[in-house]
Amino acid sequence: MVTSSRNGHNITQLVDDVDTPVKYYDWKAFLSQFFKPLKKITQYHHFRISVEHPGVVKCKKFEDSPEEEFNLLKMEIPVGEMPVEIGKPGLQSERQWYLYDHIREFCRSDEAKDVTCPLPKEAKLHSCKKRKCDETSDLS
Repeated sequence: MVTSSRNGHNITQLVDDVDTPVKYYDWKAFLSQFFKPLKKITQYHHFRISVEHPGVVKCKKFEDSPEEEFNLLKMEIPVGEMPVEIGKPGLQSERQWYLYDHIREFCRSDEAKDVTCPLPKEAKLHSCKKRKCDETSDLS
């Protein structure tokens, strides 16, 4: 088993593996309780954090820019607390149909087609419906 850290985090996992299922958590909701968002985060390109200063991030717009310091911590995260586990997100119906209609043909085998771009379970919405056409119009 391959890991990218000494303590076993970031372990390679197969999706839909019955023995070791991948778990999905609502990290955004969980972390927003404890941290303030960093405003205009996209203007920064360099970030530095330290275990000595929890919740503090030092940012620079460019390598030679002055470093700015932000305390993002609202309150300490209780030890052992985890976010709520959520179901596997999956793809929206529109994206599933795009893969099926436009990408499936590039898969080499039928097995690859069925795994990568299977026939979606939901009925396809016609582009006319997106433009708010009424259902009685001729879709041919």
